[in-house]
Amino acid sequence: MYSTPDRPTYSFLYTNWKGGNYTSAYQEYYTSTYTAGNTPSDFETILVSKYDALGWNARGQMPPQVSPNYGRAGLCPTQQLVDAYPMANGDYVLDLNNPYRTRTVDGYVVLEPNYAQGSSYDPENPYSGRDPRFYATIIYNGAGLRQENGSPVTIDIYAGASSAISYGIVGRTYTGYYQRKWRHPEFTASGPNPSWRIFTLAELYLNYAEAAVESGDVSEALNAVEPIRSRVGMVNIPGGTKDQVRLYVRNERRIEFAYMDIRYMDLRRWGTTDQPMSEIRYPMGMWIEKDGDNWSYHRVPVGVVYNKLSGRMTGTQLVKLCDDGKYRLHPLSLEESNRLKERTGVNWQNPGW
Repeated sequence: MYSTPDRPTYSFLYTNWKGGNYTSAYQEYYTSTYTAGNTPSDFETILVSKYDALGWNARGQMPPQVSPNYGRAGLCPTQQLVDAYPMANGDYVLDLNNPYRTRTVDGYVVLEPNYAQGSSYDPENPYSGRDPRFYATIIYNGAGLRQENGSPVTIDIYAGASSAISYGIVGRTYTGYYQRKWRHPEFTASGPNPSWRIFTLAELYLNYAEAAVESGDVSEALNAVEPIRSRVGMVNIPGGTKDQVRLYVRNERRIEFAYMDIRYMDLRRWGTTDQPMSEIRYPMGMWIEKDGDNWSYHRVPVGVVYNKLSGRMTGTQLVKLCDDGKYRLHPLSLEESNRLKERTGVNWQNPGW
């Protein structure tokens, strides 16, 4: 599984990012077109769709400052996803064992961060010094992008700015962030469109790492994750007990596979039907205020605004109602469930349905 004298650790072949508009080779990989044949364009893609990622690339999904004509902000990253990306030096932002404290503030359920002890993360400068994959995936306040005409632009997502949070407008973010992954930095309405990667070498390694953790072989899990981290210039995940390393591996899956339709299944298999998936119920965003050269950051529930004059929050909090443990399994059709019960006397319906 790992590097050997005759087979080096896998890495990106892409190098255009060093002199182009990419944040990293990781970003270039997920905005590139896969070329099959005897000379493939990369060694990371195992299964690729015959359809490109057009829906991500040229149909909105960007701040109004970049694509004002498409009118859709798309699937905006939550604050929870942003918090999952560690610092470039390997420090985690949150205590992964207990990442949030749930409190009621101004009548709203708020997830307050439980910061990792000794972390170099600065809540007053939250987007500095993060994992390179953060910059390749998330558009944050102050991020640099290019407009369709090629001119550079700094994205402003603070209160009152043209790309700030605005509920009820489909072209504006609800969370204080926009999605960057899958978007070519030189996009136009006609492309270029990246290939949709269905299964990558990174998933093979992280699947193996997860299996190693569950079998109690922590060192093997660390060996499996190391190529994932090293290829983006990150130190490996820390060692520790089986329970600790399990958290590190699961967090690695979350950030490595952001916007790849994998976490949906991960959350549902990491637990039993009597365990609610509380981590998804209350999406959080970041409300940013600018006063001259000073910035202030306020975590707010999605649907809620922060009033800097009163220091209070107002609005209608939006919650996800699919957090009950029963959603870990799909229900059998009523017809099929009734037929099985009639013939066997046993209720075959999945729990909770």
